[in-house]
Amino acid sequence: MKKIQEKLQSFAGAMMVPIVLFVLVGFYVGIGSAFTNYIIPGDNIVKTIFGMISSMGFTFMNYLPLWFSVGIAFAMAKKEKGWAAFAGIVLFMSYITCIGSYAGAQGWNADTVTVENLLSLGYSQQAALNFSALWGSVAGKFTFDMGIFSGIISGVTAGLIHNKFCEIKFKPMFAFFQGTKFVVILVTLAAVPMAIATYYVWPIIASGLQTITYFIGSSGLFGTWLFGFIDKALLPFGIH
Repeated sequence: MKKIQEKLQSFAGAMMVPIVLFVLVGFYVGIGSAFTNYIIPGDNIVKTIFGMISSMGFTFMNYLPLWFSVGIAFAMAKKEKGWAAFAGIVLFMSYITCIGSYAGAQGWNADTVTVENLLSLGYSQQAALNFSALWGSVAGKFTFDMGIFSGIISGVTAGLIHNKFCEIKFKPMFAFFQGTKFVVILVTLAAVPMAIATYYVWPIIASGLQTITYFIGSSGLFGTWLFGFIDKALLPFGIH
């Protein structure tokens, strides 16, 4: 029990690293938009600067999964944290690329997952909307739109692999690939089974999340209580 508690605390601590960006998102977008849209008239250098600040806030928000993969891997690493963060980036990009590639082999791409095409294939209106909503463009890649979950999965996996293999030693002729470099190789290989598993599992999870969202929104006071309960239950994990 103590070990489980320590692992949960470690994970919650790791989540706090990328979550700091939420503060910047709110501050930069709020202040930047206020000055550019309401306070400063005309076009001038001050308005341009505040526009730049607002754009940074939106960038933080648009790439949250990437920041989570880097931040969690960095925070979970017991040593060589820089290499762990690098492994987090590599795994995240490999992961979302493999999901899109495997989906493509099954006939799904940005054109075939549109609602119009799904309806032509015989999907009902609601089924087409739900399936189409699963997909999106992340860091320029067609893949599942998993929000921060793809970053969390990548960061945790990279952190675990890094801690286990970052000090591995090989014979002299293979010495270049030992330690942290071996970790980078491993995370790229891990992306393949992770992507295949995600292709089949994520739609089920997403359906469950959609059901919970609909239930909370249509359950009145009980839905309000349930939302608060789930929010507090997620506090130890930092994703509330």
